Amino acid sequence: MNSGAVRASERQSVRASEREEREEREFADIFAREYRLGTNSAFFQGGVRVIHPQMNLNCKTLSFDVPEGSKRAQTMVAQDSVDFDLVDEKGQKIRGTGQKAVYTYNATAAGTNDLVELTGNAMLTMTNGSSFQNSIIILDRVNGKVMAPGKYVIHGVTTASASATNTVFSPKTRSKKKKSS
Repeated sequence: MNSGAVRASERQSVRASEREEREEREFADIFAREYRLGTNSAFFQGGVRVIHPQMNLNCKTLSFDVPEGSKRAQTMVAQDSVDFDLVDEKGQKIRGTGQKAVYTYNATAAGTNDLVELTGNAMLTMTNGSSFQNSIIILDRVNGKVMAPGKYVIHGVTTASASATNTVFSPKTRSKKKKSS
């Protein structure tokens, strides 16, 4: 009985090391009903699901291009009922929804661009429940910025202790004394 427990423990250890190695390589698992693979591109359609160490993505269609000699997609376009969960290097999570998400990555000597442009009823939701809506939302992942040209809507969530610090009290009105005659 004890040897079986050791074997199970060894298997878990091997699985954990495989998972860590996989995360270091940053591969993604992609599931779809149909797909077409080209030399430097791919197209997925129908119930597309992407599982990656830094992102989970669901959409109806996904296409991406990988330039020759590159190990990383430079452009990725997810369309139709897009929803994703991103995790940054600090472990902070953000959820995004929209009709289209365009990811672009470009590293040069001058700098790195790592952008996600979300359009079509775009919304970001933070782990605390607050949300950010606009017709276009751009996530600058290198600089940790969110940009939204035009009119946007922010819905915040507060805790009981935070709401107590922002409470406004109106001054009490003085009652008028009646003159006695």
